[in-house]
Amino acid sequence: MAHCGYEATAVEDTLANPLKAMWARIRGPKTSGDMVAENNPEYVNLGKGSLADIPVKVES
Repeated sequence: MAHCGYEATAVEDTLANPLKAMWARIRGPKTSGDMVAENNPEYVNLGKGSLADIPVKVES
């Protein structure tokens, strides 16, 4: 099973914005409309190459 990290982000957002969390609990999650833009990973913004330049260790 992979862990994506969104759980920790949700906890931080809940603690930082308790009224927003309460409002989301009352109304439920937003399921329509535009999605939030996703940020590029840090290694993409470095300008040092492409994703193919990321080292991968292969064990046999």
